[in-house]
Amino acid sequence: MDMLHERIARKAYELYEQRGWQHGHDVENWLEAERLILAEMKAQIAKLTNTARRNKPSPERSSLKSI
Repeated sequence: MDMLHERIARKAYELYEQRGWQHGHDVENWLEAERLILAEMKAQIAKLTNTARRNKPSPERSSLKSI
């Protein structure tokens, strides 16, 4: 099982527990788990991208360093 599938499965089980172990909501739990995990991953990527952009020197700064 790949890591993404495993994370979604764990989250779906958490949702199942939160519902009080009610049967018949497996597809709902799975889809909600997918949505939550993918949103979390998207937020992490955005955070890393923003950090990388902030740490990248601007062209003006780079040229000043060589002077």
